[in-house]
Amino acid sequence: MKDKKKNKKEKVKKIDVKKELNAKIADLENKNLRLLADFDNLKKRKNDEISNLLKFSGEILIKDLLSVFDDLDRLKSQSIDVDSEVFHNGITLMSDKLYKVLSNYNIEKFDSLGEKFDSNLHDAMMAQVSKKEKNLIIEEFEKGYKYNDKVIRHSKVIVSKGK
Repeated sequence: MKDKKKNKKEKVKKIDVKKELNAKIADLENKNLRLLADFDNLKKRKNDEISNLLKFSGEILIKDLLSVFDDLDRLKSQSIDVDSEVFHNGITLMSDKLYKVLSNYNIEKFDSLGEKFDSNLHDAMMAQVSKKEKNLIIEEFEKGYKYNDKVIRHSKVIVSKGK
């Protein structure tokens, strides 16, 4: 009889342990599902943030350029009544303002006239005979620009063939 009671107690203990283990498994599965859902939400949120950053990355630059366009509009509306010196000064001021905005964003123009031709910086539009030494830039059609030391536009130049 003692053996039967003992066996019954052991069976009850085993059932209790089994229920406890099943409850822990269910709890862990639930936690796992919640963590996976949290991680998925975090990924989606980060992807949305990155998309918005890329989508609106130029917003600050554009806002800074708007004041230059306002100046251009003012100059355009008054250009009929303004003498050429005042008009030239207005254009110069706006040009300087534009270059300052570009400089604030680490965009710098570089001069090429008189420099040795470098295919990393220059696009040769043509070569012509001149009194200057060979491969020297003798004319510049368009300035080149760098953004954080990366060339974003090569200067368009005429290169000397030499004498």
